[in-house]
Amino acid sequence: MKKTFRFIVMISCLTSAKVSIAQDFMLQGWYWDYPKTGQGAMWVDTMRTRAKEWGEAGFNLVWCPPMSMASAGNNSNGYDIKDLFNVGGGGFSSNTGFGNKAKIQSMMTAFNQYNIKAVGDMIYNHRDGGSLEDNPAVAGWIKNYTLAKHNSGDVCFPSDRFRCFITIGGSTGRGAGTYYFRVRSASLSNDYYNKPYKFFVRTVRVGSNTSGAMTESTNNGGGLCGQGNDSIALGRIVNATLDNGGCGIDEFKLVLDTSKFYVAGDKLSITLVNDNSDYSDHYIYSLYYDATAAELKDSVVYQTGTNYNNMQSGRGQMNYTCFKPNGNPTCLCGDWDGLFFFNDYDQSVQQTKDTLFAWTKWMHDSIGTSGIRADAVKNFSYQFTSELLNYMEAEAIVPPIFVGEYYDYNPAFLKGWIDNVKSGMTPAAQQSIQPKLFDFALQGSLKEACDNTGSFDVRNIFQNGMVDGAGASGFNVVSFVNNHDFRSTSLSCDVDPILAYSYIFTNNAVGLPCVYYPDYYLSNGSYKTKIDELIDLHKKFIFNTSFRDYLNRFGTPFSSNFIQSSADKCLIYQLSGGGSASCLPNRDVVIAINFGSTTLKADQQINTGSPFHSSVGDTLRDILGNSGFPYALVNNSGEMYIELPPRSYSVWVNVPQPVAPVISLSGNTASFCKGDSVQLNAGTNSCYTYAWRKNGLPISGETKNKLVVKESGTYTVAVSYYGNFIAVSAPLIITVSPAQPLVSFLGNTLTATAAAQYQWYYSTDNITYTNILGAIAQTYSTTAAGWYYVTVTDANGCSDNSAPYNVAFAGIEKVNPDFNFTVAPNPAATLVTLKLNAKRLNSFSIQVIDARGQMVLRKDYKSNGTTTFQTQIDLTKLQSGLYFIKVADDNYLSVKKIVKE
Repeated sequence: MKKTFRFIVMISCLTSAKVSIAQDFMLQGWYWDYPKTGQGAMWVDTMRTRAKEWGEAGFNLVWCPPMSMASAGNNSNGYDIKDLFNVGGGGFSSNTGFGNKAKIQSMMTAFNQYNIKAVGDMIYNHRDGGSLEDNPAVAGWIKNYTLAKHNSGDVCFPSDRFRCFITIGGSTGRGAGTYYFRVRSASLSNDYYNKPYKFFVRTVRVGSNTSGAMTESTNNGGGLCGQGNDSIALGRIVNATLDNGGCGIDEFKLVLDTSKFYVAGDKLSITLVNDNSDYSDHYIYSLYYDATAAELKDSVVYQTGTNYNNMQSGRGQMNYTCFKPNGNPTCLCGDWDGLFFFNDYDQSVQQTKDTLFAWTKWMHDSIGTSGIRADAVKNFSYQFTSELLNYMEAEAIVPPIFVGEYYDYNPAFLKGWIDNVKSGMTPAAQQSIQPKLFDFALQGSLKEACDNTGSFDVRNIFQNGMVDGAGASGFNVVSFVNNHDFRSTSLSCDVDPILAYSYIFTNNAVGLPCVYYPDYYLSNGSYKTKIDELIDLHKKFIFNTSFRDYLNRFGTPFSSNFIQSSADKCLIYQLSGGGSASCLPNRDVVIAINFGSTTLKADQQINTGSPFHSSVGDTLRDILGNSGFPYALVNNSGEMYIELPPRSYSVWVNVPQPVAPVISLSGNTASFCKGDSVQLNAGTNSCYTYAWRKNGLPISGETKNKLVVKESGTYTVAVSYYGNFIAVSAPLIITVSPAQPLVSFLGNTLTATAAAQYQWYYSTDNITYTNILGAIAQTYSTTAAGWYYVTVTDANGCSDNSAPYNVAFAGIEKVNPDFNFTVAPNPAATLVTLKLNAKRLNSFSIQVIDARGQMVLRKDYKSNGTTTFQTQIDLTKLQSGLYFIKVADDNYLSVKKIVKE
């Protein structure tokens, strides 16, 4: 949540470091400004409908936004969390910004179908939106804040998180009269002077004032300072500044008459809020009431919005004792105790822990979140996280991922959090749960490499981050490029972030990769295709590689000859060992990423010693096809030639040329009846990328080694490495019989394409059909308007139905002698002229109907009082063939046939 000063700890990379990171991939399935339900959207539906796409791409973890009800309701993305046990709907009054319980459950069902685990965004640091309650702990902190406390590091309580009031009317003895509000710094520290704040007072009877804000006077310290004061009105904002000089007091005079408050009982509510969250320690130093000559400062009650005992869910009860300050030791300072945004929990209070633990279990058991992304873990103690993980293990809740957001760019600090959390975990919890952190240190270097290559030596990446900069295990790391907190270019990786993704997906030692939704979908051109390719490449060639070597690192022992560009603009590294299934046994992978603006041309020596498997004479193939040459040969000096365009990357693997597959069949023969299917198999080489074609054209989305076929055609499959080094199978002809019959209509006769047997069917509504007795010939003469289709059977006993055919009338022409027209020319290619003569002519229509009985043109006309009419009909946009022109009014109908050339 808070950015701190960035610096890099330099730790030399150990070559041949042994690694093996789990084959998991996470997608952050949202972004800061995702459309909310308050804007008429349901982002939960977006995530549900994309589940299939994400699962097939290889994502098995999807990070969801905070789901619980927030104080800003359905326009919030959830970080101002309010009602923990309320995710919207389900008997509650409204949706959250994300959705509601029923929608979330539908999303979870879709996730489960595609083997995706939902990662819930859990907020253990703070809470917002509680009801106001009297808070003596906060009152004591504000009133007793001294210069000594300030100098020792204690921080003033934020002025936007408290309100104060005094009661008036009724039996209080306080009512009409003049009140003098005196505002002063509690500590009198120079650090708090000259900070602006807004001051205003209102009653229950009189709220906001519409007359606009006023500005305080200079030297308005009042009688205690021998100065004047400022007269104020109820509800009117006063823009003030904490005075530095004189006695340091701002005095505001309020004259109150009985028309401005409820005499039976009311409150004078007082607000003192700093601008821009630049807090000062100002408070009501004195409140003088002239009617009784009384000092009322001790009657001022301080309140905070920390009462959560009346949530709509009926659960998650808390009051001010669960938040800081509450009498427990604190300084309200630094990362752990500082009150950055809302009301910060005191996680040492048992009720706080019990409530947050119960919420975690409820989200798992009732909502369906499996993994956890813990917000702002930097801002509370390690001990709470350890106890939370111990609780989860004891409750048999073993998350597929528990990752914290520790917003800091120092890798040593990040690793220190992991070490401290693990030290507080029970042995059982340590065995079942691996706490992780997002690696901000690595992200910072990747951003610099992508966005600032002119001044940044990209080799710093090799010695930064939690793994390479602090010695953490990759099992405790989530690597990433961008996230929702990076909403400015000073933080986000904006220039070719795909280069950073290529690193985190190909260097499996540095953690579990996480992809940001806008980078996947919303960036210029979208990186989805390239990221999907990187995930597939990781599975086939990177997963379980046990060793790595940074070939062009600082102080490398491996020689480099840079013909063009330089070592500080590229990363070149080598992986070896294990591999996934049969894809990479005893073979090496070399990756190069060119962050520079010129083409990289270099002879790079690689590691040919144990435990690597490369040897002189090996041929490494550029499986992504991004380099200038498809092959790289390891020469007698152990060097390979690398050529990469600017801002590009590629991967070289010691794999053989693909062999053209032989298509085999499962479940049927190459000839079968309509409605059946056959599976085509192209072998089981998991290293290949597959591309199926039908009749020479690509079949969209068919990239697996199997294809289910239901239609006739000539099928081939190409195998390659991501479209490179292609080998194509021999064609296989599939015959599905019979072909769907076609029906034509001429005169009053329907004719089917040739077959062995026929049966005609008839319907008046295109819903319920009956077979026409005796109608078993290739042709059928219609006798009534309606819908017809034919079932044909071929010599092999295979059957199929034609599409329904609408016969709008029987016969070619219907001419009423009282209502006649001519059409010329006929045939025609473009325009025809229609002339109409009638004994009586009402309003009428002209319709053009195709041979299938479908109306393709219509024009309606009103009678002009005559019995003759002439117009032109444009046939230009119609396909060639037989048509019927029908002219009809309420009483008469005429039809003529016309041929469109």
